[in-house]
Order: sequence, then C-alpha cells, then structure tokens
Amino acid sequence: MLCRLGIHRAGAGVTWNGGIGFSRCAGCGADLVRRQGAGWRPVPRGYAVVWRPKGEAAAALAAPAADVRPSPATARRLSDAAERLLDGPAAGPIRPSLGYRHLARQIAAARPGGDPVRVLSLSAACEAVPANEATLMMAAMMQDELGGRLLIIDATLSADGISGRLNAGDAPGLSDLAVDEPWAAIELVHMLPRPHLFLLGAGRDPAAGRPDRLARLLPALARRFDHILVQQRSPEGDTRHLALAAQADLLLVLAEEGRTPMARLRGVADACRGHVRAPVGLVLTVPAREAGHG
Repeated sequence: MLCRLGIHRAGAGVTWNGGIGFSRCAGCGADLVRRQGAGWRPVPRGYAVVWRPKGEAAAALAAPAADVRPSPATARRLSDAAERLLDGPAAGPIRPSLGYRHLARQIAAARPGGDPVRVLSLSAACEAVPANEATLMMAAMMQDELGGRLLIIDATLSADGISGRLNAGDAPGLSDLAVDEPWAAIELVHMLPRPHLFLLGAGRDPAAGRPDRLARLLPALARRFDHILVQQRSPEGDTRHLALAAQADLLLVLAEEGRTPMARLRGVADACRGHVRAPVGLVLTVPAREAGHG
C-alpha cells in the first residue's frame, strides 16, 4: 500500500557508485536512487538502472583505467545525465560543475611562466555539507581539466569531512600516521572508484590528526601525485590547520553566500596573515536550496 502512495523502502542490497546509491524497493521491486543525506526515490521516467553481476563489476574495476575510462565527451554526457537523474526538473539551467570547471582552468593558468599549482588547500568557513560537496566537485573538475593523478587529503580533523562522504570514515588515515616517512603516508592512501582519484582520509580518530607531520611529507607526496587537494576547516578556530595551509601553492577559502558571516572571513584572513605565503582566494557558493539542488 505504501508503494502505491509513492513511499518506498530500500531492500537489503544497496550499491554505491560515485557517491550515488542504488537499490530496489523491498515492497514492489522498483529501482531506487539516492544521494547521501537524502531519501530514496524511484528512478525518474526515461532513465534505467543497469545491474551487473558482482563478478562482472569486479572485473571492470580490475581492468586498466585506460580501458574503462570514458572519453571526455562521454564523461560530460554521463555527468549531465547523473545530475538530471538526481536533481530532477527543479534543477536550474546552469550546473554548479561549470563554475568549478572554469575555476580549475584558472588554477591551471594561475602561474603563467612560473611553477604550476600542485598543492591546493580548500579551507571551509562554512558548514560541513556544502564544504564536502564543493570538495568533491573541485576534485572532479580539477582531474578532468588538469589530468594526471589527484590526491584528496581529508585534513578537517573531524568526523564529518570528505572521508565520511566517500564511505571511508572508518578507514586508516591522517590520524593513524605515526612517523614522518613518505611510505607511511602512501600506505594509507586508497583509490576511489573514479579513475586517477585517490584519498588520504581523516583516519579512525580524526581529532588526533597531525597536520604538521603531514606538512613535512607534502613535497614527497607531490612527487607521486600530479595534484593534491587538501580539505581543511577554517584556521580561525583551530590553528593546527595553518601547518598544511602554509605548504600550499594556492589557498581557497570556501564560504556560502548570505550565510557565512563576514566576521568569520576576516578571522580567516587574520589567522593566515604572516603564516600563509601562497595567494589566497575566495570561493563563494550559493546555498543548495537557492541553487535548485539538494
């Protein structure tokens, strides 16, 4: 009866792919889709979920990235379809990914004739949910536009950072780094489902993380990855974040339009003054409900 009213309950089998959840209704068997933090809903008309046997999926994941990675044009079409699938008709005509894609291109040209931006620090002066979404979008667009191997580091020192968003909250990470040796950090890095993206999570005790220890290892990590995106909280409230920010080639402060107080942004600027030598920029996001998303 609930299914007839449009209320569905996901069955025991749930598959996560690229941050999107897929399942079948335990009552009527309809395909369901969801993003983290939202409820399950039927796949919109005109779309279908293709289920593959576990063995086939494992074989695809084990294949070389060059064999399974779509062309840029195909990847953009898949990205557009995924956004329509999740956001439905309420989505606005301008996708947030376009702004981040343009920002990634600006980063690529940030130092004409000089050293490229290899280490980018994204410091959030806003809440965790928009910070995680912005980090995901920034990482995907940077990898698309700049190419190469990109490492995401969850240095938020909290349990609500990008690690949880990527279902890696219980995996060893920054807080488990015990020695100042590059190999120790490399052992904690794991691959993400999207080709050429890697994650060093916050660890099993995020508050015990040592950004100062990781800061000493950044040069060695930068030799193994083409780009590093460091997710952090505002150094205004916790000066431990300054150790990694000071090693970045570019520091971007993330704020929400109409929600992040100007006093907090001034506090970030004051905390960085004298410690961060890299250029500092501001990424201003529109709250999800105003952008027609979420």
